[in-house]
Amino acid sequence: MKWLIGFITVTGFNFSVWAVIGLMRFISEKFNSSKSAQADFFSLNKEQVAAVVPAHNEELTIRQTIKSLKRILPRENIYVGSDGSSDRTCRVATNTGVKVINIQPNRGKAGAIRYTINHFGLLNCYQAILIVDADSQIDVNYLKYALPLFNDPKTVAIAGHVLSKWSAHSLPRWNHFFSAYRIRLYRILQIIVRYGQTWKYANVTTIAPGFVSMYRTQALRKINIDAPGLIIEDYNMTFEVHHKKLGRIAYSPLVSGTTDDPHSFRDYRRQVWRWNLGFWQTVRRHGFWPSMFSLTTGMMLMELVLFSTFFVTLPIIIAWMLITGEPLILQLSVLYFISVFLLLGGLIVIASVFLNDYVKTILRLKIKDRFRYIGFIDLVLLLLALLGVYYYSVHL
Repeated sequence: MKWLIGFITVTGFNFSVWAVIGLMRFISEKFNSSKSAQADFFSLNKEQVAAVVPAHNEELTIRQTIKSLKRILPRENIYVGSDGSSDRTCRVATNTGVKVINIQPNRGKAGAIRYTINHFGLLNCYQAILIVDADSQIDVNYLKYALPLFNDPKTVAIAGHVLSKWSAHSLPRWNHFFSAYRIRLYRILQIIVRYGQTWKYANVTTIAPGFVSMYRTQALRKINIDAPGLIIEDYNMTFEVHHKKLGRIAYSPLVSGTTDDPHSFRDYRRQVWRWNLGFWQTVRRHGFWPSMFSLTTGMMLMELVLFSTFFVTLPIIIAWMLITGEPLILQLSVLYFISVFLLLGGLIVIASVFLNDYVKTILRLKIKDRFRYIGFIDLVLLLLALLGVYYYSVHL
């Protein structure tokens, strides 16, 4: 029993739970594969799907984004909302033959999505809308695997699988570090956590990524896309689906798109800050309500804050112990960790936690020729964003 507790301590309670549920989903779907094989008839076809591309000064990338969309949709179904762009975004997009609206003044991504949808009357013309960032590419088989998920009438949204761009290279470069770390992070969060959370018997995922997800238009009519006081829209749109009980959010690793990661520490810090602040803003806006979603989200938040605080303060604790010789780890750790110490012993917990997460994520580790050691920054920004949602007014 104590080794089970130790395993949960090292991997995290939520991670362990969703890993088990994900395994149950995998076995269930494999066992029923003969019954749930892809149908010859889909409730939706590509002619009933529109793609909305909000863009702000994306002249360098939007052509490739539109090119990837043309591989899965007619160009007449692709709509670009240039959100106050001061470069050649509008001209480049127009030259590809898709429909473009120049939004002035800029309204932010969420506002651009809503404006584009309303301007072209997309809710009345299509059954589903795919939202794509202007610096991302959609997989050529996206609709092949996404449309069958809509055969379930209870499915109102599809959370796309996020892939990071990775360029072949012989020597590591600074801008590769962020992609390498993200590849590892995305694999863990999606293949294990999100896969379990989006099982039809669970349906508790906290986010459908804003650059690669698709929604039924009947659900979008009830979703407040550009809710005030939020720095990003995708968390809020996902919470709206759950809070308003609109239906299920489906997910398959085969429904994927590729996005561009930050190439500098400054860009990485700003992006993670926006994500974390947007998440906490969404939690504050929606609060908690009696539901499995609120229960699992609350448990996740408790563990997330606990572990983030523990790892952020761990260097201070270790330094203090080395300098003074005092066992402050027992004094500063919360009861959760103290109980595990009593069962396993302090050295086992420190070694297992430190080696499993701290060394892998914070220190430099070479796996498949990819270097990753920046997870510590994520934890710091998560805690700062929790404070920032109440004390800062951010203008980006």
